Amino acid sequence: RRWEGVIASRRGDVFFSLHILGEEEEEEPVYVSEVVEKAVNPDFQHFDLPQENKVGRCDEVAVKVFCDYGEGWVLLLEARIWLGGLRYLGKGLENWREPLPPNCVVMWLSDGCYATLWDKEPEEPPPLLVEGEEKGNITMTTSSYDVLMKLNTLSECIQDAVATGAQLTSQISSILNQHSAAITIPRAVAQATEHKSTVDAAIASERKRLEASQRKLAELKASLSSRREAMATGRDTQTVGERYLEDNLPLLSRCKTTLSSTREAISAQQQRIVATLMEIFPITPSPSGEALSFHIRGLHLPSTNHENEDPATIAAALGHVAHLIYLLSYYLATPLRYPVKPVGSRSFVRDDISVIQGARTFPLWIKGVLYYRFEYAVFLINKDVQQLMSAVGLHCVDIRHTLANLKSLGLFIASGG
Repeated sequence: RRWEGVIASRRGDVFFSLHILGEEEEEEPVYVSEVVEKAVNPDFQHFDLPQENKVGRCDEVAVKVFCDYGEGWVLLLEARIWLGGLRYLGKGLENWREPLPPNCVVMWLSDGCYATLWDKEPEEPPPLLVEGEEKGNITMTTSSYDVLMKLNTLSECIQDAVATGAQLTSQISSILNQHSAAITIPRAVAQATEHKSTVDAAIASERKRLEASQRKLAELKASLSSRREAMATGRDTQTVGERYLEDNLPLLSRCKTTLSSTREAISAQQQRIVATLMEIFPITPSPSGEALSFHIRGLHLPSTNHENEDPATIAAALGHVAHLIYLLSYYLATPLRYPVKPVGSRSFVRDDISVIQGARTFPLWIKGVLYYRFEYAVFLINKDVQQLMSAVGLHCVDIRHTLANLKSLGLFIASGG
């Protein structure tokens, strides 16, 4: 816990600034790093400096490191670094086995890692070598008198050339000002010619648009004329139709009267025919007194469990039911969804609308056939009875009671419902 306190006291916020050193030290830094918080050995981000001017050509820099341990920013380290005296550590620090001294500045350059080792004497930059240098005495040679005179003559020639160029420039400007009209007229002619070609192209384009608009206007006028003629014809036709309707109003009244009387006659005939059919195919309650148990022409037909009855009786009773349904659909003008073919005890019903496989004819007898096909035939017969009841406005409570529903249908129609 004491060691953690020591480490915490040595951590602080750190940043550095980079200065360029030349003939005199620059006050303003050329780069200021980001602030690394709570670090002992801070690691700063990479950065790039511009390569132009003295920033890219300098060989000596100054690094100033500032720290904040909670009491404000203080200058921790100021190092003047000669880049030629840096120690190359390799491509990285993984293979460097020697310990680095305190406050060692490690630089990552483009070719690897360099460091300033303060435990050794810093290397001074080598002096510039000049011609005639010797140890202890430095002598420098200079140009001869003839060379200096030639240089002076060359300077005077350059000054004369500059003055002559300025004089020629002023003369050319004055000549251009005197003959400005001769220069501007051809330019104005060229500009006018170009403008004329642009205007001619615009006129041609507008003429094409005008011709297209005129053609469209002619088409619209022709269409408007034809529509007016059609509207006039339609008005004439409407007038004729209205006159025809007015002339046929008495006939319509007579037709409505005839239709009403015909419907009444049809309804009376249907009542009479259905009453006759109910006499031909009498449906009577079962002698046993069981609820919803009926006989048709003396033959018992249960609502369910047909397999418990005599197959011949069931086939004959269903044959009478199929015949009665066939006649009711004919006289009530109601096409059945599942047509029946009354053939006595060998009657059958067809299903032409369901999605099924195999034969679409289902027998109304039990003996010698698959029982599920017989049950489906009884179901289709009950659906036909329900359709007839719906056609006359009668609600079916349970479609399984075949004879009870037929009895209700016959009584409803015969009573004028």
